[in-house]
Amino acid sequence: RARGTKDVVEAVKYARKHGLAFAVKGGGHTPANLGLADGGMTLDLSLMRGVAVDPVARTAVVDGGSLLGDIDRETALYNLCVPLGHAPVTGMGLALGGGVGIAARMLGPTCDHIVGATVVAADGQVHTLSASGGSGEGAHAGDSKGARAGEGKGAGEGGVGDQELLWGLRGAGAALGVVTKLVFRLEDISGNVGGYFVWPDDPSHATFKAVARWMCDVGYDLPGFGCNLSWSNQPKEAGGPVLMSQVAFLGSPATVESRMAALQPLRDLKPVIDNVRPGGYLDAQFAMMNFLKAAPPHFEVWATGNMPRASLTPAALDALTAALIDGHPPPHVCPGSAVVFDLWGKKLLGSSSPVALAAGRAELSWLALTGWTDPAHAPAAAAYSLAVRSAVGAAAHG
Repeated sequence: RARGTKDVVEAVKYARKHGLAFAVKGGGHTPANLGLADGGMTLDLSLMRGVAVDPVARTAVVDGGSLLGDIDRETALYNLCVPLGHAPVTGMGLALGGGVGIAARMLGPTCDHIVGATVVAADGQVHTLSASGGSGEGAHAGDSKGARAGEGKGAGEGGVGDQELLWGLRGAGAALGVVTKLVFRLEDISGNVGGYFVWPDDPSHATFKAVARWMCDVGYDLPGFGCNLSWSNQPKEAGGPVLMSQVAFLGSPATVESRMAALQPLRDLKPVIDNVRPGGYLDAQFAMMNFLKAAPPHFEVWATGNMPRASLTPAALDALTAALIDGHPPPHVCPGSAVVFDLWGKKLLGSSSPVALAAGRAELSWLALTGWTDPAHAPAAAAYSLAVRSAVGAAAHG
């Protein structure tokens, strides 16, 4: 378990010397299982969770083991943010694969906000990178003293190699080295409205369909607005199943009243929890914690994709609801499951990052996360995931 860049250097050199398979665990949130090396060395960065905010420069220096919640808490103190993912327990390594949450359609993906990094390469060389192309002093290298952009194997004259490395980290950086620090450019959220709504699911899923329709027909075109809609299969004795929508408006403080009024159609659906308020962006970012705390440790399989809004016709929405919700295995078979729809589009699709390019012109993203605890239930989870892919794929293409 590393405590700083020096420990990381020693671990990388040891693994290289002994020919060990090598993996890096940051937050431990990796559907591709990149954070474990069976029979090899797993480098755990979870002790490295410092976040230093410079409110004047509007930057944050984030240690490699930091969680998204760590970043949100520290930046929100200054009415600033990095657009991050939905779950505060996800690691900052999310940025290396893109990074999409409710603010992405207004601000772009997380990776577009990387302006510096400290990276330990496979040969143990430390690279301190800066978007300015200088020595990287603005990256707050800390315990990588003496490392300069342009030094080390593969670095070209004038730091060209390190500039290419920094470019690569913005969305495709999981295999480019061990990132011990990232420097993020921050965004002003002083005029935000945010929070979340919770509704009980009903047998006909009328509320789920109404919120989904509102997202597509109204929410998509609201200026500065981002939201999602999730369904979780909590058992009845735990108050489930439930629906939740994380929402955020970003913009001028002068527009707060009109933005609160724009959400009245969601309030008309009689949520059992409504904590959406001026300045509630942090509440929106932490909304999933109750679900995450309730879910037991489990295995997971994911199905995910995207679609244009026009494809979500009433008939398609009925078919998707049947596949995603009615077709889901019961809670005693697959606890800890969720279905999430996200609004995309806008600035997210204007990004040149891999996550945006892969989305094409999609305006909606969907995710079906299926969890199970008993290995005997793995076939049911896998069958559901395949059925969802088939159903959503057909709807997405009309």
